[in-house]
Amino acid sequence: MLQKQGLLDDGTGASDVLDVEPEGIGLCDGASIKSLIAYGERAGQRVRRIRLNINETEPRIRGELVAEMHSFNLKADKLVKAHRRWKLARLVRYVARPPVALERLVMADDGKSVRYLMKNPWSDGTTEILLSGVELVEKLSAAVPPPRGHLVRYLGVLAPNAAWRRSVVLVAKPKTRDPNGKVRASATQRASWPQLASRAFGLDLNKCEMCGGPVRRIAVIRAPKVIAKILAHIARSPRAHGPPVCPQEHYHHLSAI
Repeated sequence: MLQKQGLLDDGTGASDVLDVEPEGIGLCDGASIKSLIAYGERAGQRVRRIRLNINETEPRIRGELVAEMHSFNLKADKLVKAHRRWKLARLVRYVARPPVALERLVMADDGKSVRYLMKNPWSDGTTEILLSGVELVEKLSAAVPPPRGHLVRYLGVLAPNAAWRRSVVLVAKPKTRDPNGKVRASATQRASWPQLASRAFGLDLNKCEMCGGPVRRIAVIRAPKVIAKILAHIARSPRAHGPPVCPQEHYHHLSAI
């Protein structure tokens, strides 16, 4: 049906002409979705790929619930049960991984282009792609999220204001209204600073590093001048040059720098 409507080609053409797209980032986004080049000498042509000789006439079964055919794949073998939060966190980290692995980005033999090596061959046999300098910048710009935009966006029935969202999400938050009858914005559940520091840097901000006692936050300082003044005072303090000393009361400021 997609081929009949002209939305999906058979891959036999050497190059395709870009549809009318907005300039700038919009043009890069549209070209990346179609695996085309938006700017430079090869504008409108396909991204250069190095492929293996793979026959795609028959579907390839990768597992009990995994199959691939014609560059499309169906992967339904991942199941995360409600009580296995660690498995859900691992899946989220996998989905939110960076778009480019620097260790697989190498310079081509001509010294003017770069090769990006795939971790595993694609279903069509692609093992790497070849990009010029302009083409590389173009593809990287398409991976940059919009300013002040969410990194993960939900569409369809999972969109925030979808009428059917409450029927498909596991736990729907009840909507509250103010005295004027307007719907109040629900507070987003966010991880605390100690949780984020523990995940990113392996630091335990709930425990004093000097005596091991519990730590609680008593202030959040956001003014740059105040933060600089406190840090300068700590640097001049004798404690900064002597053995660590922890006060009896475990009160610590957690500053947002």
